[in-house]
Formats: sequence, C-alpha cells, structure tokens
Amino acid sequence: RLEMEREMRQKVYDEVVGEDPDAAAGLQKTIYVLSDSTGETAQLLISRLLVQFRSLKPAVRMRANVRTAEQIETIVDEVSSAGPNALVFATLVDPRLDDLFKEMSNQMGVKYIDVMSPLLNSIGDFFDAEASGIPGGAVLPSKDIVDEEFFARVEAVQYAQQHLLGLNQKDWKNADVLLIGLSRAGKVSLAFFLAQYGIKAACTDIRPDSRLPRELFDLDPRKVVVVEMQTNLIAKRRRNRVDEMRSKSLPQLFDPEYTDLGRIQADTDYLTDLHMQNPGWLGPVDLTHLALEECASAVIRALRQVRHR
Repeated sequence: RLEMEREMRQKVYDEVVGEDPDAAAGLQKTIYVLSDSTGETAQLLISRLLVQFRSLKPAVRMRANVRTAEQIETIVDEVSSAGPNALVFATLVDPRLDDLFKEMSNQMGVKYIDVMSPLLNSIGDFFDAEASGIPGGAVLPSKDIVDEEFFARVEAVQYAQQHLLGLNQKDWKNADVLLIGLSRAGKVSLAFFLAQYGIKAACTDIRPDSRLPRELFDLDPRKVVVVEMQTNLIAKRRRNRVDEMRSKSLPQLFDPEYTDLGRIQADTDYLTDLHMQNPGWLGPVDLTHLALEECASAVIRALRQVRHR
C-alpha cells in the first residue's frame, strides 16, 4: 500500500494522475487542486485520498499560489468550461478568497470540496481562537527561506495582473511573451499559468473592428504567441460570461453579436489572416483540448527554440 501511495503521490506531483483515451474528448474526470500557497499540503492530501480509489484515474490539475480575485475568476471560469466532469479540491486559508471562490462557484455551477474552512473553524472553536488566514503561515516571504525562483514567480504573477486585456501596452517590451487571440479564448488562464514558471506574460484581444496597437508590431515577433480555441467553445465561454454578469446585475459591456457563432468564426478567420501576414509570430497554440499544463509547455518550448536559433 505504501508503494502504491508513493507512486500516486509522484503522479500528483507531475500534475496528471493517470491517462485516459477519453481525456481529449472531455470525458475524463478532472480534479482541480486549488491552493493559495505552494500546494504541497493539497498534493499530499489528494494523493492519500485517491489511494482509497484504486480503479480511478482522474486527471489532477494543480493551481497553486492563487492570491487574487482575478485568478479565482479565471480558475472558476476554466472549471466551468470543463463541464460536469470537473471538481475543485479547494484548500484556501484566506477567508476572503475562500468566500469569493465559493460564491463564484455556486453562481457558475462549479462543484467543489471546501477542505480548509471546516477544519480551521473547528480548531478555532476548540481553542477559542481565530486563524490568521495567511497562506503558508508567514506574513511576508523572507529571502532567507525562499529562492530566486519564488520571487521570479511573484513578479511574473504581478506582471500578468497588470497586463491583462491589453492594459499597459507601453510596458509590453518587458514581457517574456505576449499572448494574442479572441476574447475568452483562454489567454488569461494561460498567462497566469506561465507565471507559475516565472514567465511574464501579457495578453490582448484581437478583433477586426478594433485598431491593432502599435506596440504589437514594435515587439520582437518571437515574443508574440497566437492563441486559438474552437469557435463553439469560445461561444459557450462567452455565454457563461454574459450570464454571470447578468446574474450580478452588472452593466452589459458586450455587443449583441458577442456570442454569435458567425461573428466568432469571422474573428477567427481575421486572426488566421493576421498570423499569415506576420509569420514571425509563434503558434498557433490551440487551447481547445489541451490542458493548461500542455499549452504552457508548448509556449515554453517555442520560446526556447527561437532563442537558440
């Protein structure tokens, strides 16, 4: 049993437990492990639990160092798009993020297990004390206990937050990669995932009726990566986004054709033509069937290849 548990833990550390021929078709069940720290506790716990179900081979996706509302929104949207075969194993200790995650998950119909809140509440009641709510138990990371890679990841996450949806275009020159594609094609999720590797990623939407920013063409084309997704999946993600905003009584910011398949196909054709006119751009990376880990690996490989040319 110990040997089997060791093997299962190793698979979780590799972020995919088992392989299934139906995975690409979206039929494989997937567990998203959500943590606002390194995720080591969550990895250990989920591996111990899965050992009790020997015949199961779910995919396990790690989402660690989740510290912002934007990251929560991106992950909930990602899991919602995965459908009923996805489950979130949440180990958030920050009560504000935990409440936000549960609220958004309930609104989007995302299934989840809240691991930490019941445990922290029970311990707090027993000792008549209140949990700090600080991920990892440290107020601020110290250079004495973390390495340079940690600070590179923190910097990359901050960069992604500040360069979403075409923001701060004049600072694109400091990016490691610029992700371009249609709205709701998965660029934001990919940007935050790349940040876990210390890669500073900016992203911007491309559409025919919007002027392309000059900074896009000032950038080294080897830093530009085209991101794609099947039109029907983009339409579904856009409908989910519109429904979410309506449920929150937020103002309608999208035009009537935002979810129209014909409009999305026309935008996709425009992006394809634009890529052909700029052959130095990398990609396209198709997020339709690949997990974020695989997409991130494809981007990293492409960046490494052009650097060694």
